[in-house]
Amino acid sequence: MNLAIRILRARKDKRFSQKETARLMGISRSALAQWESSICNPSLKNLIKLAEVLEVSFEWLATGLGVKHKTINNSKDTYLEQEIIKRLILLSTKKKNALLSIVSNML
Repeated sequence: MNLAIRILRARKDKRFSQKETARLMGISRSALAQWESSICNPSLKNLIKLAEVLEVSFEWLATGLGVKHKTINNSKDTYLEQEIIKRLILLSTKKKNALLSIVSNML
């Protein structure tokens, strides 16, 4: 299943129209339609926001891997983990390797 299909399925699971989803995202309906038609892909920032709006995991939406729906848990640790993952995605491979080394030494 490609990104366009995952976006479409997640939106339909929420029973959101393209117009409503676009409004919640702060984008045009046509931009969302282009993502759902594989004409173009959303930016990383928009993909993160889309996962939040549609209440699906970023990993699933971006890659098709992992669990589709986020685990509902209001703990502070869960929030921190989500913030770490969002920022981790933006790092270069070199910085990810350095971070992995640091975290491994902490365990």
